[in-house]
Amino acid sequence: MNNIKWCFIGASRIARKVASELKESGNFNIKTVYNRTKEKGLKFAQDFNAEYFPNVEDAIKDVDFVYIALNNDLHYKYAKIALENKKNVFMEKPFTINFNEAIELINLAKANNCFIVEAMWTWFNDAALKVKELLPRLGKIKSVNMAFSFPINSISKTGRVWENSSGGGSLLDLGVYPIYYSYKLFGFPNDIKAKSKIVKDIDSYTEIVFSYDGFNAYIKSGIDRILSEDAIIRGENGYIRVPFFHKAKKVIIKINNKKEVYKFNDLLYKKEFELVEKEYLENKKESSYVSIEDTLNIMKLLDNIRDLIDLKFKDLE
Repeated sequence: MNNIKWCFIGASRIARKVASELKESGNFNIKTVYNRTKEKGLKFAQDFNAEYFPNVEDAIKDVDFVYIALNNDLHYKYAKIALENKKNVFMEKPFTINFNEAIELINLAKANNCFIVEAMWTWFNDAALKVKELLPRLGKIKSVNMAFSFPINSISKTGRVWENSSGGGSLLDLGVYPIYYSYKLFGFPNDIKAKSKIVKDIDSYTEIVFSYDGFNAYIKSGIDRILSEDAIIRGENGYIRVPFFHKAKKVIIKINNKKEVYKFNDLLYKKEFELVEKEYLENKKESSYVSIEDTLNIMKLLDNIRDLIDLKFKDLE
């Protein structure tokens, strides 16, 4: 176990999955946890050999990094507290509710000489980086198709993803993954089109078209239906297919009828924490895997798409 001390803010399902991988690897020090519900916080602390604090300022006092795994509407609030206390921040996607919150946090991080990075695990991992490496072999790109959609309490329509006041909907929770994928491979699109199914003042399903020079990227996200989670990139020389692209452990490329398969076996959460710690110890000011520019451009894209589908978070903006 190394000497970098972590505080987990939030004892959510995702926080527990992350902590389980870190514990399995045996190389990380989760020192403290803060959670608004004491019972969940104490259980997390017991399970992961951490200390629970009922006050967030006490929880972050003696740590190096704060990992934030909370509802979308709470990211800004707790990241700001951490940064004001000069703590480095690793925060789950979506980074914030909107661009204005994001730029405020990033400016605060710079002012306090803090390392801040978005936990978009896909782009810390080898499968996505391999796709980027293989992409030129396709030649001229013809089309891109990606979806991230599965039912989340779609019958009862309950829980945070169905609540406008929590920054819910498919776009920020699931759509952010294919949006990031398209952006990291092809950059900011020339044009954006989008349409959504709006239920309970959130988008239960959204279709997006990013237009690039000579091709379109077709992106879908939903919390009310099952869609294939493969990314398929077609070019003049063949195609790349990435099963479960957001958490991929396999990349398939077929060029001129010859297929190659690349497989990866690392723990995905462990890898992103490992790389964040490495870059922090190298005294880098930001991550080279998910940069500040990446985060800000994604927030711009999300804001633009929300304008197109008329999705406003009424109590949050």
